[in-house]
Amino acid sequence: MSSGWKFRFGMALAITIVSILALIPSLFVKDTNAPEWAKWLSGEVSARITPGLDLQGGLHLQYQVDIEKAISDKLDRYADQLRRSAKKAHPGTPLKVARIEGQAALEASAEGVDVNTLLEADELSLLHLTKVAEGTKVKLSLDAVYVEQTRSYALNQAIETIRKRIDALGVAEPSISRRGDADIIVQLPGLSEEQFASTKELIGQTAQLEFRMVADEDDSFFAGAQVVETEGVTNAGGRPASADLQKLKAAVAALTPPEGTVIRYIKDEEFNRATQKMELKRYRAMLLKAEVPLTGEYITDARVMPDPQTNQPFVSLTLDGQGAKLFGDLTAANVGKNMAIVLDEVISSAPRINDRIPGGRVSITMGGGANFQAVAGEAQELAIVLRNGALPAPIEKQFETQVGPSLGAESIKAGSLALVISLLLVGAYMIWLYRVSGVVATGIVMLIVLFILATMAALHATLTLPGIAGITLTIGQAVDANVLIYERIKEELAAGKSVQASVTAGFDRAMSAIIDGNVTTAIAGIVMLQYGSGPIKGFAVTLLIGIAATLYAAVSISKLYFEYLIERRRVTSLSI
Repeated sequence: MSSGWKFRFGMALAITIVSILALIPSLFVKDTNAPEWAKWLSGEVSARITPGLDLQGGLHLQYQVDIEKAISDKLDRYADQLRRSAKKAHPGTPLKVARIEGQAALEASAEGVDVNTLLEADELSLLHLTKVAEGTKVKLSLDAVYVEQTRSYALNQAIETIRKRIDALGVAEPSISRRGDADIIVQLPGLSEEQFASTKELIGQTAQLEFRMVADEDDSFFAGAQVVETEGVTNAGGRPASADLQKLKAAVAALTPPEGTVIRYIKDEEFNRATQKMELKRYRAMLLKAEVPLTGEYITDARVMPDPQTNQPFVSLTLDGQGAKLFGDLTAANVGKNMAIVLDEVISSAPRINDRIPGGRVSITMGGGANFQAVAGEAQELAIVLRNGALPAPIEKQFETQVGPSLGAESIKAGSLALVISLLLVGAYMIWLYRVSGVVATGIVMLIVLFILATMAALHATLTLPGIAGITLTIGQAVDANVLIYERIKEELAAGKSVQASVTAGFDRAMSAIIDGNVTTAIAGIVMLQYGSGPIKGFAVTLLIGIAATLYAAVSISKLYFEYLIERRRVTSLSI
């Protein structure tokens, strides 16, 4: 037998004690009645096992990012910038710039002059645009490498923006990952069923904030416009209106707004005294100028503040230095006119500018007369998305799974019961088959389960139902290793060898079979971990940790037991 028995026994004992201590924070994490020593240890040890969605409830969401919209939005901003630059350098010659549908390119033209004289080469280079002359018009193509960089940035920025919004909600252990070229997987454990709707709305809100001036032609345009008749669309205040935004958009789709203008929608709400909430009355179409002199990219902070006169919450925005200058110039040049604050194509408000507004402070009102808590919650959600940045492109939900906390509790109960029953049945069989040695094998299996859970806590791993299945499978693997060893020992004893020689030969003969069986299983586990997702990975993690624990405990600790009997107790027979 090998030497160093005391050292190996001390190491096994130390590993067992450390494993128990590492599990205590996970056992008492939500127990307010836990003993003081457990609370102290939970504060000192950061190791935790996080229950997965199927064990504690939560949301599993899959989104697809509209990456091409990020490209088209960038081209629209470039078109605005080129028009402003040309207007500043050549006030009397308007430059027309339009996006070419289906291409990452713009088309520039001007009446009566060579359009090339209105385009500065340095500016085109800064905007990554390449000029291709086509008669009286010029095609400006976006650099192909820059297009790919923009696509990659849009996806990565969407992931980061979603992560910031979720962090602001205080969700513990969220999982946000990229899949493929345009998909994002979001897993949010620990949410209550009441939080599902608000959380999904918060994640999916694009939050593209724009400041546009209300067009002078607004009233005259809608007065003479022929709106396509659509069910649910009415006339309100001289403008098309509907409680269904999509129907309203369909109704005005046939309208051609004057050049340099766009149609957006303002939301009318009214207070319902029965529900004590602000409720949507309708959306109304409004005509705004196409130029976007200021966007939400200049926001440095967004906070919910109370109105000193009405005490109603509103969102206070702080702009950076450049944004403050742009906003000051915008308000100074448009005194007496209305400026629309547009969030995701819906106008939050369109106040009249009475004077220049310096300092870079902007307010977004949330409406009045409603229940304070309801308005405050809406304002808080808006502040979160504005403070943490807009999504670079819209996202569309592809798949959703909701698990309520009650279902999670049932899953924990069922999974735990299956684990305990498997331990009891395996233990009873081993004791019946191998007597005292079977008791030792059962104890080793329990140690293996302890080692698996402790390792998962140290790695801050997530435990799921498939993970529990992986632990249960490991119990079978561990017992199989002990069965191989015990059967080899019994064969040697039956051949008339001594106890010491039988034990040594039994371990030596069984080792190759144990290693082969566990290595082949580990290869399958590695493949599942590499290429699987969600539940498959949870199963693979516990399986791989279980194999490592089995190779240590089922062989090394089992060997310690027999060494103790032979070298310390000097036994001449085994209960096996």
